[in-house]
Amino acid sequence: MIPAEKPELRAPTSYNWFYEGRKKDVPEPHPLPADYSGQWLEGLQTQSGKFEFVPETLKRINDPERPPVNKYIPSWEGTHTDELLDRFPIQLISGHSRYSFHTLGDGKDTVMNDIKDHRVLIDGHYYLECRLNPEEAIARGIPMDGGLVRLFNDRGAVVCFGRPSVRVRKGVVQVYESSAVYDPLGKPGFSTDRGGCINVLTSNRDQIKSASSMGPNSCLIQYESYTLEQVKAEIKEWEMQRAKSA
Repeated sequence: MIPAEKPELRAPTSYNWFYEGRKKDVPEPHPLPADYSGQWLEGLQTQSGKFEFVPETLKRINDPERPPVNKYIPSWEGTHTDELLDRFPIQLISGHSRYSFHTLGDGKDTVMNDIKDHRVLIDGHYYLECRLNPEEAIARGIPMDGGLVRLFNDRGAVVCFGRPSVRVRKGVVQVYESSAVYDPLGKPGFSTDRGGCINVLTSNRDQIKSASSMGPNSCLIQYESYTLEQVKAEIKEWEMQRAKSA
């Protein structure tokens, strides 16, 4: 059994310093000295130096896209965008990966390929897995044990292994963002990717104009069942085009 730390070696309790009106004594690198409105280590890094339930900074900025008090703002690409929704009725949710740190270690014959629920080996290629609503998957001819699917919108297309899951609600496809593999079946930038590069589908737009923050989940797509024959046909067509231009 490992003994507990001696009291004098234990880290200070968070925010006790603030409650007791002392300088900050918690061993953290942030906030930086320039973030304090008063003296360094005194108070919080807000305009008032106190807890602000309504941030003074945001009140001063007065940006309608970033209100001081949180409220619901419809997405610029979501279930309220009727014109797009007619063609692309599925919302793509692409959260951080459970299995690799962003692109690090993913694909490229690493052990990540062997992790169940991450990538699926089909005909010598590891396809990134996405999760589909069972009812919508069956309507598109995708079996309950899964199969290849093509996710697409006006930005591009990606082939994944689609696995129906009761955890996914209707109108949603769930997949993990980022991929260390970009493997276009044809001309790069103008053809379907089978490496699982989901960011091909998402917008480059920031969430709001006044801040740098990506909005990967504000993304609408459509998907369809895909076959190995269709994958091979795209590859063959590209090879023929390259041979003609050689």
